[in-house]
Amino acid sequence: MSDLISRKAAIDAIRASTSKYTGFMEMEMYTDDDAVEAIEALPSAQPETHDKRTESHACDLIDRAEAIDALRTHERKPSKKWFDNQLDIEWNNAIDICCYDIEDLPSAQPEIIHCRDCRHWYTGDGYNHENGAQCALTHMWMSPDDYCSYGRRKVSE
Repeated sequence: MSDLISRKAAIDAIRASTSKYTGFMEMEMYTDDDAVEAIEALPSAQPETHDKRTESHACDLIDRAEAIDALRTHERKPSKKWFDNQLDIEWNNAIDICCYDIEDLPSAQPEIIHCRDCRHWYTGDGYNHENGAQCALTHMWMSPDDYCSYGRRKVSE
């Protein structure tokens, strides 16, 4: 499964990094615009289990590797003229920083916690049955492989 990140978080990271780290004001403006356009042009990478009914409320996700590759396509080859070469180096440094910031973004994929690993999984006397046990939070009979949005990992003692 690919590593998905939020498109909005990627664009925010690009804007923050280009305004913070670029040396020339013109470089900040052009790098920011090109990088944001590259991210906006990427196709959405919603998970296959994505619920179409909630699509309008869903977070727009993109693939992290595709985002970095899209930014890398804007790198410049060094020029033979000294001043132009310095601008190319500054430009490529800005692209590198954007890529590093996108690598540091947290994954947008939630961790799935199965009932057998959940702190609400109650296996006390009278709460077990042959196919699982009762959830202490929802009071529903659950199989060990089930999961829900309330799942929290057990804390090991």
